[in-house]
Amino acid sequence: MRALSIILLCTVMSAFPAHAAEDMLDVYDAGLRNDPRFHAARFDYQAALQRVPLARAELLPQISFDARHSRTDQNILEREEPAFGIGRSRFTTQTWQFQASQPLFRYASWVQLKQAQALVRQAFAVYTAAEQELILRTAALYLNVLAASDRVTLGEAELAAVGRQLELVRAQRRSGLAPVTDEYEAEARYRSVEADLIEANYAFDDAYQAMRELAGDAVTSLYPLLGTIPLLPPEPADLNEWVARATEQNLELIARGIAVEVAEQETRRVRAAHLPTLELVASTGNTDVGGAVTGGASNTDTTVVGIQFNLPLYNGGVVQARASEADMRLERIKQEKVLQHRVVMRETRGAFQGVISAIERVRALEASQTSQQSAVEGRQRGYRSGVYTLLDVLDSERELFATQRDLARARYEYLLNLLQLKRQAGTLSEDDLMYLNELLDRSAAMPLSARSSPSLAP
Repeated sequence: MRALSIILLCTVMSAFPAHAAEDMLDVYDAGLRNDPRFHAARFDYQAALQRVPLARAELLPQISFDARHSRTDQNILEREEPAFGIGRSRFTTQTWQFQASQPLFRYASWVQLKQAQALVRQAFAVYTAAEQELILRTAALYLNVLAASDRVTLGEAELAAVGRQLELVRAQRRSGLAPVTDEYEAEARYRSVEADLIEANYAFDDAYQAMRELAGDAVTSLYPLLGTIPLLPPEPADLNEWVARATEQNLELIARGIAVEVAEQETRRVRAAHLPTLELVASTGNTDVGGAVTGGASNTDTTVVGIQFNLPLYNGGVVQARASEADMRLERIKQEKVLQHRVVMRETRGAFQGVISAIERVRALEASQTSQQSAVEGRQRGYRSGVYTLLDVLDSERELFATQRDLARARYEYLLNLLQLKRQAGTLSEDDLMYLNELLDRSAAMPLSARSSPSLAP
């Protein structure tokens, strides 16, 4: 019976993979849970939501209650009016009062309410931009790790290829078929590639740590990119159309525009300090005095209703100084909006042209890789027949691996520029990340722990 239970348990466990790698959506979900930068933006937005009720409170009734209890111990030693008497007396005093006020005219508070509403809209634009930035950062970090891994893989392959050439020339030299200079050249090239590989390992570790900065410890392995991905131009394929979209929909530019509106409201609010205010005030209360200087007790109910008018006449020039300061801040914010508009236009153009350029580079490098592979094979045969030197073979191999690295980088740049273009246009969403997710090779999970701790070769 126990043996049957063990067999059933093994069968159930074998039905599940030992470990599934994380795709881009997994990393994005981990970022939503763990990324400090995104959470800071979310808390900023939630804090900004309180601006409206705080501003509205300035226009709503204010009600307060005050109660006091005191005991008086007095000793009257002498009086001009003998009728009131002299001597020691003790009495208590109890008072309570409700007070209420309702602003009738307070222009600065109305301006502050509109300003608060604009601040909430600005905070929402910034928060939405942070969501898009997290999507872009997730893809960039994911692809950066893949690019760093490609660099390590190609470095290992190049080191192995140069190592084979080094062993071959050493064997030929022992047989007297190769000069010592060939061995020196192969040895130098081997050490150079070895140094590049050490640097590539540390670059991989840095890329891995950058991903952990976003997602915490949730990522342990990734899926590489498919060998062939569709190279589609932006849709629409019109640069001016993308620039027009970006100037209308870019979230950072929208936030700058709302910042100008907030600054304009601030200038009006500051100048409103010159205007009068009008409030309806009311109070009711009771004063119960157990004694007095005259010796008599009293119990009094009081109710007061009135209108309070206040007109500032002169306050030392504070309002004028604050208004001038607010004007200068408004002009600064306007200039920042102009700068952001120019930055958005430039970055939109750069992203659009980056997509087109990356497509052309990938196609050119694919053709170059095919030619380089043929060149390496031809020079290897030529070296064996004495047509080419060993240095010619090593140079050809280096050019092949450099082309392969450039090709991998161009593919990643194409995808990142595509996302960057949509972010500039304000249309980047999780659907775009899902599209990239479909371009991952699910059959070749890449564990990160094996390469996350590079060490120098002895």
